[in-house]
Amino acid sequence: MAAIRKKRLPRKEGIKIPAVEIEDVSYAVREKLILDGINLRIPSGELTAIIGPNGGGKTTLLRLITGQIKPSSGTVRVLGMKPEYARHRVGYLPQRSHFETDFPINVFQTVLMGAYRKLESYTDRDRERTLKWLERVGMLEYSDRKLDDLSGGELQRVFLARALVREPELLLLDEPTSSVDPAFQASFYNIIDELRGDVTIIVVSHDIGTVAQHVDSIACLNHRIFVHGTVEEALGCLEDAYSCPVELIAHGIPHRVLERHREP
Repeated sequence: MAAIRKKRLPRKEGIKIPAVEIEDVSYAVREKLILDGINLRIPSGELTAIIGPNGGGKTTLLRLITGQIKPSSGTVRVLGMKPEYARHRVGYLPQRSHFETDFPINVFQTVLMGAYRKLESYTDRDRERTLKWLERVGMLEYSDRKLDDLSGGELQRVFLARALVREPELLLLDEPTSSVDPAFQASFYNIIDELRGDVTIIVVSHDIGTVAQHVDSIACLNHRIFVHGTVEEALGCLEDAYSCPVELIAHGIPHRVLERHREP
């Protein structure tokens, strides 16, 4: 008898795998629940902000996406695979880059390190990409400068270029403009706007007024997701997410001011 062949279903064109898909994820440390039943889907190519109070689990969520830690329960998929298998396709700018600025290394070498692969030497293509991304972030003329000669904003540009030198499909930014001047904040988000469409971007930020002008969607996180939707939908949930009264004030652009939040 001839073997029965299974009929293949036609591929649906135009359907993209989500950049990040998190289902029923919880994470606890010493029985303290940091994340509780998180469900989050980030479409490919979008710029998404994650906002919420300190200690609400924002950085923990990014660490789950990068595969640095594993969930206590639930599943995390990054670019359609387990996070540990997607690391080479993910760029990450942590809240504080652990880098000694007095280390004898220049800007070019710092960015080139982002292309490092185990047991492989740097290639001409790696060096070309390093120059490309230094130019994109406006730091090409600083290539030979030592890190301790740079301002805080200039250092962040260098570390952004390092996160991009592998040309990742997903870019994670954890408080990228904290402790820098307003002029740098504006120029930083101009760079991010230029990347839109080429890479999926997730940015953690407290500067709600600024990110709201740039992102496609906002997720409000305080141990659990209160809402993930449009800017208008997310801004409407702030008092619930922060467990405190929220007022809108103006400093040239809309900002949200958050009073000290209650412990959930």
